[in-house]
Amino acid sequence: MVEFWFRVQEFLRIRRSFAKSEGLDPREYELLLMLKALADRRSVNVSFIAENLFVHHHVAAGLVKDLVKRGLVSAPRSQRDRRCLSLRLTREGEALLARVVERSVEGLASEGPHMLSSLGRILGPEHSNSASAS
Repeated sequence: MVEFWFRVQEFLRIRRSFAKSEGLDPREYELLLMLKALADRRSVNVSFIAENLFVHHHVAAGLVKDLVKRGLVSAPRSQRDRRCLSLRLTREGEALLARVVERSVEGLASEGPHMLSSLGRILGPEHSNSASAS
């Protein structure tokens, strides 16, 4: 179990380093990922971001403000409620996120088998074949 935990932590550490190499704080990277995943939603606001990143509202607002200033996120006011922002990735944000994700996916080729192997040891022999076959 500990080995798998270490593998997951290493996976996350590497992802954070990819984000940092592109000038992103790890939380900014998570926020961009969230906006990409929720692109089909009509409205994503700062409260939603705070709740799902497990940060205080003012922290999420600061992240959004910085990303808007850098041109990675747009934050137009909601048409229904002018007090609310409707957050979206810009083209620049999409391109930056794509670069980080591409590096992440490339890294999975070497990291994935080790993670599956340690997960298989946790789940036991009856699951190790299906974990390694995936």
